[in-house]
Amino acid sequence: MNTSSVFFVFLNTTFSSYKNKGLPIDVLIDQAESAGWAHAALVPAKPSDVVAAGPDVISHVEMFFFELYEFYEAREKQTNKSFDFPNMKVDEPAIVKVFEEMERKNVILDATLISEKRLEYGKGWFKYCADLVALAHKMGVLIAAGTDNMGEPNDHYLPNLFEEMESYVDYSGLTPLEAITTATLNGAKSIGIEETHGTLEVGKKANMVILKADPSRNIRNAREIKLTIKNGKFYDRSFYNPVRFNSIVEEGPEISTDWDKKEKNNNH
Repeated sequence: MNTSSVFFVFLNTTFSSYKNKGLPIDVLIDQAESAGWAHAALVPAKPSDVVAAGPDVISHVEMFFFELYEFYEAREKQTNKSFDFPNMKVDEPAIVKVFEEMERKNVILDATLISEKRLEYGKGWFKYCADLVALAHKMGVLIAAGTDNMGEPNDHYLPNLFEEMESYVDYSGLTPLEAITTATLNGAKSIGIEETHGTLEVGKKANMVILKADPSRNIRNAREIKLTIKNGKFYDRSFYNPVRFNSIVEEGPEISTDWDKKEKNNNH
């Protein structure tokens, strides 16, 4: 795969409907990658089906929960807060097997962990997802620091990427340097540009930040930006002018909160 931009593919429809149309997951992934799409979140297909089809990246750590349950039934129970997440194990054999396959096939996990903080699926849900990230990392799966959305710089000062890295350290056991790697080299790998981006090397793009403090000692020091260098051009932090996400990205139609229930009804 060779891409120069980030593309997200959200195929939110039933796996059975793809098969009924003669489009199994592997065909969809081949078509997506030929068009330059790097990430895929296919639901309600099980993660094992997606990994078997050979994607480069799988988005959203929460999707691995659905390896254990039928998607729509589990989503309804999540919404009703019926699961006892504090007493659930992440190292179930079925999930372990998926992570083993991801490590073997070099499939990257675009975790989007902080998005799980915003989901009200009951006590213990976020810790469950953070433990999934920890298990994947321990088993050798590469983690990329996806965030699911950019965030609101006016509200948070910096994009959600910084909170995502901090969450890996605080809740999933990564070291600060490992967390930084999720947002640099692994991020570049996830979109196929690691030959020119992701690390500081002669011949690569000069994209970096100069910090006031060492982030390897404290991941929150990554917020202490003094200078930004982008494509070899220097930008002092005093020039920074936060803008709201909606002012730089054309706002699309709002997605209904019960999209999955409507999709289920449409395909049954």
